[in-house]
Amino acid sequence: EMMRQAIFMAQSGGGERGTHGPYPRPICGAVLVAKDGRILGKGRSNYAGHAVEFAYKEAGIQATPLREWCVAWPSDSKFRKDISESTLYVTLEPTAERQGEEKPSITQLIEMSGVPRLVIGCQDPCPEYATKGAGSLH
Repeated sequence: EMMRQAIFMAQSGGGERGTHGPYPRPICGAVLVAKDGRILGKGRSNYAGHAVEFAYKEAGIQATPLREWCVAWPSDSKFRKDISESTLYVTLEPTAERQGEEKPSITQLIEMSGVPRLVIGCQDPCPEYATKGAGSLH
């Protein structure tokens, strides 16, 4: 059910070459879910960022892309517990590559956020990136 939500997020933006599409990268959807099934945040990739970034932002996780990701843990202990027991669903394998000079890899963001479980819908369709992101998180 949660992967279906992530797929819906990916499809909701008008396609890769829509006005806010992430072309040349494929579109990705992400849903961050607490252990009890509550959706903490949802996101979809666009030209400005990755679906994981937007799902984390909606959930309330502050992540700033400096040379490396700077992730600020929330002060609310219940929210920290929710994050430490949550699952992140992504429609597409996160990339282990830096995104230009400004942004570190999405896999690094996932590692630094403290989310313990990741469910990936499919591997990256670009052969040069396929399985590298999942491999770096494994």
